[in-house]
Amino acid sequence: PMHEITFSTDDKPKLLSQ
Repeated sequence: PMHEITFSTDDKPKLLSQ
């Protein structure tokens, strides 16, 4: 479930920041 949220538009940039 979380995996799908990580692909969100708002989460996409966050993942790159990590």
